[in-house]
Amino acid sequence: MSTLGERLSAVRERRGLTQGEVARRIGLPQQAISRLERGEREHVRSDVLARLATALDVSADVLLGLRDMTTSEAALETTPPAPRRRTRQAASVGYEDTACAPRLTATR
Repeated sequence: MSTLGERLSAVRERRGLTQGEVARRIGLPQQAISRLERGEREHVRSDVLARLATALDVSADVLLGLRDMTTSEAALETTPPAPRRRTRQAASVGYEDTACAPRLTATR
């Protein structure tokens, strides 16, 4: 039987995520994910397990080894993430009133 860390690592790698990316998604240090995967931490709090499952888009039962990944969960590994769209435009830095514009002077 595989450990929580082995299952976590397998699902994370199937999703194409790094330990750091998972850590950022759930609000933990990358070292915490590393320790879990290496088996240095055998127990995990229920809220952390729930956040891991959500971040990896998999059931907590899969991470706990209570069941295998479903077809729909496994299909997610081949679906690339949607590209992120920029929702805001950068602010303009032009000066409409030249009296407000900074003056550049040469110093010698």
